[in-house]
Amino acid sequence: MHSILPVETYPVFHWVRTRLSEKHAPFFKEHEKETAVIIKMLEDGPISSRDIKGWKKVEWWGKTALSRVILERLWSCGRVMIHHREGAAKYYALTEEVVPESLYCAEPPGDEECIKEIVKIIVRASRIVSPSKAPEQWYAVGKTKRIRELLETLEKEDDVFSLTLQGHKGKLYAPVEDRKIWEDPPLPDSDYVRFLAPLDPLNWNRALFKVIYNMEYSWEVYKKVEDRKYGYYCLPILFNGNAVGLTEPFYRKKDKILEIRNFHVLDTNIDKTQFKNALEAELQRFAANLGAERLEVNQSKWLKNIVVTL
Repeated sequence: MHSILPVETYPVFHWVRTRLSEKHAPFFKEHEKETAVIIKMLEDGPISSRDIKGWKKVEWWGKTALSRVILERLWSCGRVMIHHREGAAKYYALTEEVVPESLYCAEPPGDEECIKEIVKIIVRASRIVSPSKAPEQWYAVGKTKRIRELLETLEKEDDVFSLTLQGHKGKLYAPVEDRKIWEDPPLPDSDYVRFLAPLDPLNWNRALFKVIYNMEYSWEVYKKVEDRKYGYYCLPILFNGNAVGLTEPFYRKKDKILEIRNFHVLDTNIDKTQFKNALEAELQRFAANLGAERLEVNQSKWLKNIVVTL
């Protein structure tokens, strides 16, 4: 799970970089000459794999240019960093050119402290985690037993606290600063709707999502067209904190049009007037964030007479 993190966390991931460097050592030995060429190019400034023409392709998530594979693996080992992006293209630079010297040369914590800090980052990013059921979250940490041990240690050190949810087997963990929210949840000032992104941390653990919201969610982007039930890129709809349906928005950037391709309300017991008013406000906010100038909706009865001023 790749994430954007504050540069101050650079020393903490020393343990991960070391482990990945060991893992990729045979690859770099096999492609020693090509790697040296790329390192030499990087000494003159940031480069993208698009700048390197004519290199052979290797098997890596399909046929991929060797130059791109080398850059990606140099990045995972911490030898280069992403300097900037131009559209979808990532430009890499030598790590010492990106990370401030005080952090680049800092003595990293010991391995155990690095791992604990990484676990704390994951818990605080997700707000609620399980030691199992979401292996992508814990890829850099280890297996379930190891994760459980680390979470139990952090609980003893008062960095996280454990809780149980009816219908969910085993302990869950949340940041200690969230304890008051769990003990006395604040009520919203007014009705609200939110669209939850498919890769929001709440969606990483599908089993946990079902327990919390009493609704199964599957990101259908991975399904064949004929197997999709709700839409290619549907987002969960939250209404006052409850999952009530799914929507598939699509921003036509060229036309500056926000198109609602699919809209499904699965909880028909909600107050229709309250929901509609809150939905209008969320569509207004969502469209403004995208820079849309017009809204197009499908024929769903829930979207009839929706008024959004852009």
